[in-house]
Amino acid sequence: SDLLVVTGTHGITTTTALLGTIFEAAGLDPTVLAGDIVKNWGSSVRFGKGEYFIVEGDEYQEKFRLFKPIGVLIPSLDWDHPDYFKTREDYLNSFESWLKENKEAKVVRTFEKADEKIFEKAKFILPGEKYRQNCFKAIRLSRLFEIPQEAIIRGINNFQGVKRRLEYYADWVVYDYAHHPEEIKATLTALKERHPDKTLIAIFQPHTYTRTEAFLNDFAKSFSDADEVYFEEIYASAREKDRKITIEDLIRETQKYHPHARHLRELKLSTKGGKILYVFMGAGDIWQKAKKLGELFQKRKRGSN
Repeated sequence: SDLLVVTGTHGITTTTALLGTIFEAAGLDPTVLAGDIVKNWGSSVRFGKGEYFIVEGDEYQEKFRLFKPIGVLIPSLDWDHPDYFKTREDYLNSFESWLKENKEAKVVRTFEKADEKIFEKAKFILPGEKYRQNCFKAIRLSRLFEIPQEAIIRGINNFQGVKRRLEYYADWVVYDYAHHPEEIKATLTALKERHPDKTLIAIFQPHTYTRTEAFLNDFAKSFSDADEVYFEEIYASAREKDRKITIEDLIRETQKYHPHARHLRELKLSTKGGKILYVFMGAGDIWQKAKKLGELFQKRKRGSN
């Protein structure tokens, strides 16, 4: 089958799912393998009978290098997984050499005016500049595979998003998988755009000690769109033995840039809702707290009606 790989650092699960929905709308009946549950299919896998196989290429331990694709979409490249890629150069070189090995593939890393024009005719569910640009790139790759404009628009309109990506558990409780400084910024900016009148309260659980240490200063600077920010203890990976850094280090560092950075235990919940948006972020188990809070709010709401 003809393999299309979506890989890179941020936005790859959503972009894989979106590309799959576009190919589906074009009647190409693709098989799609994404990194989380795609709401359209209620699964992270879609089994199709068509010739196209669209897969999310995990960059951890360079797993994407196993693929020999005919098409490649890279939403973004940014250093991550510092426990495996020791430097930014190691990370970027890994992708560049893989692209060189696959010179025949159609590769999309940017978009064109024409892609934006098609996007403007569609109704895309996700807010924020980063998600829009990823959608432009999905349009670009679809055009390279000669999918007609009507099918592209239909695919974008059909797309319902991916679980755990900007997922609302109540009107004022949202969770996002953001676990890298650039993702945190993108998520907060997107939510500020969607809810300009709300007080944004960010709750972040760092994922792995190595990442927290490598990006400490970048994390500290990434909450400027939040009105208040609270930190949950670091979520450790089973592989990690070395734990020099603590959540207190991150709180102290963040306080240099954000006057209201605290530990999560200091958060006083307001059940007034309405004017507040609680934004939970992280790749660990923090989503469970978001879900519980959402359920609590829904119950109170039902109780007061």
